[in-house]
Amino acid sequence: MHAKIFKPTADKARNVGLATNIAETSITIDGVVYGIDRGLVKEKPYNPCPAMQSLVVVPVPNNCAGKAGCVAPGKSF
Repeated sequence: MHAKIFKPTADKARNVGLATNIAETSITIDGVVYGIDRGLVKEKPYNPCPAMQSLVVVPVPNNCAGKAGCVAPGKSF
């Protein structure tokens, strides 16, 4: 199933990458020229003072913009 993303697409088809924090793995997929990256991720950091976890929204590095134009001119949203 995962191997499908590496197969070439039909002519006039667009490859679009929807990024999550998993996009930080730096996999380059040929033909992807558009990327969609929200730029935020939910994390559960541990706070030792009250000894509890909380769910917070934090920014992630904008890796999608670099990957969108890696193999051809591209754009990130």
